[in-house]
Amino acid sequence: AQSLVKDINVLTANGGSTPSAPYDTGLGYALFAANDGTNGTELWRTDGTPMGTVLVKDINTSAAGASSSPVSFATLGTLVCFAANDGVNGTELWVTDGTTAGTTLLVNIATGSASSLPASFVAFGGRLLFKADDGFNGAELWATDGTVAGTALLRDINHGSASSTPTNLVRLGRSELYEATDGNSGVDRWLSDRT
Repeated sequence: AQSLVKDINVLTANGGSTPSAPYDTGLGYALFAANDGTNGTELWRTDGTPMGTVLVKDINTSAAGASSSPVSFATLGTLVCFAANDGVNGTELWVTDGTTAGTTLLVNIATGSASSLPASFVAFGGRLLFKADDGFNGAELWATDGTVAGTALLRDINHGSASSTPTNLVRLGRSELYEATDGNSGVDRWLSDRT
């Protein structure tokens, strides 16, 4: 049987919170994006109970009701990495431990207000591989261990500002397999041992 866990948007008559991007963290709670009618579409968590369903953080406070629109969640140890827009730095790499204080911008990969659009996270060996665009190298393969110092461009496959656009990242034994283009031979399969 299905039942309402919590009415998140009680401010808008007949309005819904439009929950999206549900993600089971594997840490005893799920994360999702929802709009409570006041804060815009922001980061929420739930343990499946009304009391345990709460706004984690209003990430985009640039204007009343502005949305950070969190997406692309991936668990890394006790943390969850995701993409969100704080209204200042564009859509960038964020990290949360499920608390307000523990939800922070990890790295502003595309400096200033440009968006790096981190996506396609794959966990392996204590790190996450993902696609991001720093504004100089195009959309390329990045890695993070959940720290600022441990977040870096892994490889600029299509040299210069052109994008290799890595897609379909999957684990394959002790390596990751993905599709990308180096600008010379079309889209090919690439293998990374994370070095």
